[in-house]
Amino acid sequence: MKFPVFTAFGASISYVAAHFLTLIRIAWLPGLLMMGTMAYLMPSIMEAQLNVVAMEEAGQTDPSAVFAMLGESFKAMGLIYLAMAVFYPMMIAGVLRHVLRGDVPGLPFYLWFGGDELRVLITYILFIVMAGLAAIAAFLGVFVIGLFASMVSSEAAGLAMAVLMIALVIAVIWFLLRMSMIFPATVDRRSIGIADSWNATAGRVWGILFYWIFWGIIFMVLGGIYTMVVAGEMFSLLAEAFAAGASGNEAAAQEVEQRILDVQASMYDPENPRFWTYMGVTYLYTVISVAVSMAASGVAWRYVTGTERG
Repeated sequence: MKFPVFTAFGASISYVAAHFLTLIRIAWLPGLLMMGTMAYLMPSIMEAQLNVVAMEEAGQTDPSAVFAMLGESFKAMGLIYLAMAVFYPMMIAGVLRHVLRGDVPGLPFYLWFGGDELRVLITYILFIVMAGLAAIAAFLGVFVIGLFASMVSSEAAGLAMAVLMIALVIAVIWFLLRMSMIFPATVDRRSIGIADSWNATAGRVWGILFYWIFWGIIFMVLGGIYTMVVAGEMFSLLAEAFAAGASGNEAAAQEVEQRILDVQASMYDPENPRFWTYMGVTYLYTVISVAVSMAASGVAWRYVTGTERG
């Protein structure tokens, strides 16, 4: 059975519109706790990075001092990843339980970490490991084939590398489409959803591709608005950094790099007014994007598995 692209996309839009407040009710508190964790820990990470850059500019290259600063930064980053491992599965599983089972929180918020959340976390970790191993194997294969082609001629090597890179990009997109249902599969089947997503999407890749292209346009608009609000100043600085790097002016490149770090640090400085803008807009974007994307994947899963038909 083919995937009904337009029917599924229309149904997902209708579902998000009809249940938007419930989706936000599920995601708002885990998202808020995630943002609170970042607001608390990110200043120490940015301070460590700024101190390391300052030491390098001053010619102080004591490895023990650098590692001490980076060590504190790594601890804070580890806590942020731990928070992500708790709060993101809450949002993902909570939304998908609503889409697939009709579960609605009895309170004005959702804050629970049970079997669904744990399986979502395990599924994500296994997916990252599997994707990483596949990427390593693919790039090694490309390298070996390119090496053999170079023994023939440089032209053959160039042609082989171009063809292989195009094939690799296509393979990555195809693999991601086959894995695009892992979270709804995990919640629906109450299992690690990698195999279920792989099996359910077989023969439906083209339809799923266009479905996510339609949603991708929406998320590009949302992401563009978010980026312009929180990082508009960064665009001009990145352009300056590119120009300085292209001209070979090392001093100018370092000066722009310092300014970029200062702007990034100001985003996590509670005494700076831009901190509240950044955290508020990032919070809204995170909650809305996770809630809407999971709802879209849940509705798509219902059509893929035949729960709903086009």
